[in-house]
Amino acid sequence: MSEPAAGTGGPAARRLFRRTLTARLTSLVALLLFGAAVALRAAAGDFGAGFIVVTALALAALAGSISAWGDRFVFDHDGVTRENALLVWLAGGRGTVGRDSLGRRRLVWRDVARVQAHRPPRGMGGALFLVPYRGRRMALDAIEDFDEVRRRVEDAVAAVAAERAGGVSTPPADRPR
Repeated sequence: MSEPAAGTGGPAARRLFRRTLTARLTSLVALLLFGAAVALRAAAGDFGAGFIVVTALALAALAGSISAWGDRFVFDHDGVTRENALLVWLAGGRGTVGRDSLGRRRLVWRDVARVQAHRPPRGMGGALFLVPYRGRRMALDAIEDFDEVRRRVEDAVAAVAAERAGGVSTPPADRPR
C-alpha cells in the first residue's frame, strides 16, 4: 500500500481526532456533581454507605474526564494510535516497555481482523470496534467528525483486504508488455 502525495487528503493523510465536545462536557459535569456530593457528605460527617457510593462514582467520573479530555486518535497510512495526553503527561512522557505503553496504544491496519459497527439511535454518532487478530479490541466511539473516522477505517481495511487478495498488479517497467 503506497502513501499518497502530501496534501492530497487521501485516506493515508495523517489526521488527529479528539473526543466530541458533548463527551468532554458530560464528563466534566459528572465529575463536578459527584465531587460536590463527596464534599457535602464529608462536610456533614456522613461517612457511611452513601459516602462510599458517591466516592466511587466521583472516581469513575474522574477516570471518564481523563479519558474524554486527554484522548487523541491519530490516523495515518499504517494504522491508528490512541494516545491519552493527560496520562502520558502524568507519566512524565514515559510508558511501560512493550507495544502498548501507559496512555498510548497503536493498532496497525494489517492487524485488524474485522470491524464491528455499533449504530445507536439516529443523531447519536456511533462506535466502531477494531478487532485485531490477537489482543484487545480498540473502541472508536464519541469521536468528533465520526463520519470521517468511519470513512478512513473503511478505506484502510478495504486497502489491506485488496492487498491480501493480490489487488491489481503493475508489471515492472523493464518487463515487456
